[in-house]
Amino acid sequence: MSSCSLLELERTVELDVLGALHPISRNGGQGRVYTPARSPAAPGTPVVVKLYRARPPRGAAATLADMVAWSRELASAPSARLHRLTAWPLATVMDEGVLRGIVMRDVRARFLVPFVMPSGRTAPVLLQLEHLLGSDGYLRQRGLPVLLDTRTRLAVAARISAAFAFLHRHAIAVSDVSPSNLLIGFAESGVEVCLIDCDSMVFHGRTALAGVETGDWQMPPSFSAESPLTRSADAYKLGLIVLRLLARSHDARSLAPHASHVPAELRPLLARALGAGAPNRPTPGEWQLALE
Repeated sequence: MSSCSLLELERTVELDVLGALHPISRNGGQGRVYTPARSPAAPGTPVVVKLYRARPPRGAAATLADMVAWSRELASAPSARLHRLTAWPLATVMDEGVLRGIVMRDVRARFLVPFVMPSGRTAPVLLQLEHLLGSDGYLRQRGLPVLLDTRTRLAVAARISAAFAFLHRHAIAVSDVSPSNLLIGFAESGVEVCLIDCDSMVFHGRTALAGVETGDWQMPPSFSAESPLTRSADAYKLGLIVLRLLARSHDARSLAPHASHVPAELRPLLARALGAGAPNRPTPGEWQLALE
């Protein structure tokens, strides 16, 4: 999406302007994503609409409006990067003065892949981080020409770290890290990543939606005094991403049982990342440098 297209999209869209809405996702904890019959964006600019299941908390409309406005005020280069790395809110959706949802970029074309199902049937699937947490040959079993060896896993971890570093530089915490809200692409130019569900992020210290943590990705109970809504909490969860990618595991929590899968020079970083000392955790920028 070009900056010109962004400027042509109104910052607030009325629900009845969108026409019939066709669901493209299952009902989630927050809501459901649809393609609108009448796009509010310029021709050739694909967008989707996320409608909330319940009325968002008080103040959500103002926070989301500020997220939309901030993205419009960015210079050209960081704006392009923001919209490459995230499905950032492009507009709020209102209905008689009540916030109903958001308009987002439709990123499916970059991340939809033909998956061979266990039944032998081939179907389009959004490639997500969760698909990369299994065996090295998993994607090849699913019909993709990608071997998930350590080199590939390090490249994915580096791109995710770079995305986190970009957001942290702009005072944004991802907060709800989930293997399903991180999309992964393998292009000729290299690995691509995109974070979705940006309306759950912590934007300049504010949240639009009630904070949630995905099961098995939440802060440990022993860290109960630490808020999950901070960049230091992100640093812990980024450590989990790196560990689980390299360990070929969906639920690894500690380095020791999986150390043989982790290059020796990364082990001290992982030990710091997964520790209780928030100030000692490596930043995403440190991870990016180490991984690249």
